[in-house]
Amino acid sequence: MTKKVTTQTPPLPEQLHLAGSSGGARAILASCGVLLASELAGIKYKSTGGISGSAITLYVYAKSGSAVESLKMALALDFGKFLDTKRGNWFKVFLDLAKRRHLKGALDVARRALRIPDKPGEALIKRSRPIKGVYNTAKFGQFIREMALNSDGVEEWPKGFWTSAVSEDAEVFFTEHGVYICGKDGILRILDRRTAPVSVAILASCAIPGVMDSQRFKGLDLYDGFLGKGGRCPIEVPLRIFGARHRDIVACDVGDDRSRMGLRIARFWRWVCGDNCIPDIDDDLPTFVRNGDPVIHVDMDILFFKTLEFDLTPDQKWKAVMEAFCQTVAVFTREGLLKGDKLKAATTIARRYTKEILTKELPDGELAKRVQALMSSYGLA
Repeated sequence: MTKKVTTQTPPLPEQLHLAGSSGGARAILASCGVLLASELAGIKYKSTGGISGSAITLYVYAKSGSAVESLKMALALDFGKFLDTKRGNWFKVFLDLAKRRHLKGALDVARRALRIPDKPGEALIKRSRPIKGVYNTAKFGQFIREMALNSDGVEEWPKGFWTSAVSEDAEVFFTEHGVYICGKDGILRILDRRTAPVSVAILASCAIPGVMDSQRFKGLDLYDGFLGKGGRCPIEVPLRIFGARHRDIVACDVGDDRSRMGLRIARFWRWVCGDNCIPDIDDDLPTFVRNGDPVIHVDMDILFFKTLEFDLTPDQKWKAVMEAFCQTVAVFTREGLLKGDKLKAATTIARRYTKEILTKELPDGELAKRVQALMSSYGLA
């Protein structure tokens, strides 16, 4: 008796959903590479969204429908000019954290000793994340607002776009259908039937505790989406709100900042602020990968600059974009999403970049010029 072998049918391009990871400037640029490969493959996503840096790129894509428009935004964006350090704020943040952790610790000891249950009114004392951060995000918020305004002067929420953030004890999902909240019981509830302001949603998804100010929405202080159950690359929104299957989700994952300085900063900040501010950086894989769910996982290592390094050269930006593009081409080829002339074009671009540009000793700025010319010849820049 012969054993019947079954093969999984490749997902159709029009069924796919794109989820972008956290990762600051690395995520902003990597998302562009994934989008360029997707455009070359002829993929139009049913939903696109992400957290932290990727939310910025994917918002531009959802609004414009063009990977090239997202790329132009990322290449022109001077990331650093939107974040102003507030003098003396490091000291204030440390004091705030010490006070809150001390009060929370003392309260927990008293509860255990006296067997006193939690009370709703004690939420402020129990808070372990600082509301204020070191960086002033007013300019960043203004940039997002101006980018989101339509011809009527209203912040436009594009079809299929989503992002997420976390409150003290729940996850908040921002979508075109309204705002949802999911608490510890795992039940999805409606927080607001209207769409939230785009600037509030994206700023909330980028708000690293203690680094950037939290965002206030519906009485909740919201923080970076990577603190949610899905980790640095969540897929909960496509699954629960857009009706996606795991195999229909493309997960653009830039990984943790594994540079020596990045690891030191993350470990120090986790020691200062606790695991409620920074997840365990030794936990390598997002939940969906660790559980074996068959998402289309585009995993890349962009290690030549740090997550919060914003003073980037054109060469660095293009290298990050092309690292993501080449990795996405490899994954899409394996998944059967690139075929025929599209596959030939994609592999030609990847080969020419890797062998004719990346490996050459070039003066500053020359790599960017050559890659720009290469991608423009295929209508991708």
